[in-house]
Amino acid sequence: MLKESNESEIETLKNSMKNVAEINGDPEELIAEINERNSEVNNVMVYKLNESNSQSLNERNLHDEAEVVKILDIIDIKEDVIEKVKHGTKTRPMKIILSNSGIGKTVLRNKSRIMESYGRDISVGPDLTIMQRTHLNRVLGKME
Repeated sequence: MLKESNESEIETLKNSMKNVAEINGDPEELIAEINERNSEVNNVMVYKLNESNSQSLNERNLHDEAEVVKILDIIDIKEDVIEKVKHGTKTRPMKIILSNSGIGKTVLRNKSRIMESYGRDISVGPDLTIMQRTHLNRVLGKME
């Protein structure tokens, strides 16, 4: 158990150090980026989830909670979600904040199973920082 925890921390630190060259050597930006990545390691983003048509905020929240439970049940995780946050409008992405990074990694490792079993064109991914999203978009742009 301790070994897994240490390996997880090492992996988190390795991931935090990626793209350091983009920070232009500013230690404050480096520290801020590492802190932001560490704070988002428990998070998973889900895109294109079914939306509730209800006008009631309570009913929409219950619907969102049921969708999160449905997703986690697919991979046999019985986890109390700390928080879920919707961003934007229409088929809004949902940030699922889990209690630890191990569960988040399990969700991400099983994302193809989740997307296949959910029966809809949903997408599951990590919660990226602005710098990570910028880098990803730049790399994808070069590939086109």
